Amino acid sequence: MNVRSLCARVALVAATCALVGISAPAYAIVEGLEDTSEFDNPSSDWYGMSLDGIGKVGGGSAVAIGNRWFLTVRHFAIGVGYQISLSDGSLYTVTETYNAPIPDGQTYAPDLRIVRVAEETDYWHDLHGGSLTPNAPAVMAGTGYSGTVDPVGDTFNWSYGTPRTWRWGTNSIDGTVSKQVTTGYGTFRSTCLKMEFDYGETDYEAGFGNGDSGGGTFVYEDGQWKLAGINAYTDLLGAPAPPPYDVSYAVSVPVYADWVRTIVPDGDLDDSGTVDATDIDLLYDYIDSLGGSGSVPPADALSDLDSDETVDGADVDFLIRKILDTEYGDFNLDLLIDTTDLTILAANFGLPGKGYGDGDANGDGQIDTTDLVILATYYGFDGTSGDAVPEPTSIALMGAAVLGQLRRRRRA
Repeated sequence: MNVRSLCARVALVAATCALVGISAPAYAIVEGLEDTSEFDNPSSDWYGMSLDGIGKVGGGSAVAIGNRWFLTVRHFAIGVGYQISLSDGSLYTVTETYNAPIPDGQTYAPDLRIVRVAEETDYWHDLHGGSLTPNAPAVMAGTGYSGTVDPVGDTFNWSYGTPRTWRWGTNSIDGTVSKQVTTGYGTFRSTCLKMEFDYGETDYEAGFGNGDSGGGTFVYEDGQWKLAGINAYTDLLGAPAPPPYDVSYAVSVPVYADWVRTIVPDGDLDDSGTVDATDIDLLYDYIDSLGGSGSVPPADALSDLDSDETVDGADVDFLIRKILDTEYGDFNLDLLIDTTDLTILAANFGLPGKGYGDGDANGDGQIDTTDLVILATYYGFDGTSGDAVPEPTSIALMGAAVLGQLRRRRRA
């Protein structure tokens, strides 16, 4: 067994959840994998993952899923005034909590809670968008206790004698099951991702430990690690849960994503399943109806994209720059501002009834020199490479290009 497999095995262990590593092929106390260098290594299977946005709160963990929003479980105490701490020491004060409702035909609610905080969050995780591939590789992350594993019996346990800290490990999703659990905070019934602990199955094989509840299970989708589950429970297969444990459960995020989106703004204002130029136009229209800015009634809270309780130009900034990861003037939303966008603007220059996707960068209903100046300001933006520095571009040259397009259009 190589050093990586031998020394860095992790068992993130959980009825409230933590990660553990193996230092010898025997029953041993382990430290858990805190080193995140794998996430920065392009040749690593875990490249691009991050523990940023994963917080410690009360007896468990929480995962940032939007600006000022966290997702966690209900089976430990969180209330207004609690503080969520991140690994960099930043603190976020809870202002509101929202519990998942009881689904139709079910007696008990899912074990999920959305938490709103007062402060802006710099980093958050996108939700996984659909069905999960069987045996999909997963990263488990939380802020729980470390523990011990038995590589022969494929079981694990945690120890309250170890400090809670940010740890991660890996596993694979074995399936989806319905799980009913009674805790000191109520009885919950949730659709959960099931992950058995099989020593050596993945590079840093893990299970949940106490304190990891509310942390995240992530899978790779569309070029990034996305939140697929909220860590919740551990069990012994086929029996109630006296330790040791050999299986972990995370509440399935895709199953409850629609409920999350009724509370946490995601920019899909027309509920089409895609955030696009139409949503930019709708937001511009809504802001215009408010006279440029205004407080948001509860029915329109999803238009408050930056969750500051006001809808204004900052929400357009948030939609374009934070949600779409681009810049003003990227009319086709391909994360590039180039001649294609200039051609779009030129083709619609001076025409009424057009929107952002046609070149109306500032949403004033006109495609004119103001939009040309905005395009020129950010021309050369490249969001595909992470280099968002625009090239210096002469507005005169841009104007000449637009005039050229207009002359060609008039000849036609």
